[in-house]
Amino acid sequence: MFVTPEGPAEYQLGWQDGCDSGLSAQGNYLYRAIYGFKKRPEMGENDLYKQGWNEGFTYCRFALAADQAIKGIPQLRSAHGASRPSYRFPSLRGSSCKNSSSCMDRYSCF
Repeated sequence: MFVTPEGPAEYQLGWQDGCDSGLSAQGNYLYRAIYGFKKRPEMGENDLYKQGWNEGFTYCRFALAADQAIKGIPQLRSAHGASRPSYRFPSLRGSSCKNSSSCMDRYSCF
């Protein structure tokens, strides 16, 4: 699904960092833990790196979104309109649930 394009080393490095960041932005907590956000400050003035990063971010983020759509994974939107998975965890304080095991299955408890 994901490719690394040919080109100068700076472009390929930017592509890889952008792709990892795009997967992290689109994916769930596991994707964020594995890929994370990567943008090298020392490459900030390098146009090839910036171009590769932008193209890698866009390609990988939307390739993952398309794959999720094919598999039927719902696309959730944040308040800013960007795709972002949303997870709710039980609160340690002030939970309205009497039974914590049922609380894990219902969004109304949080």
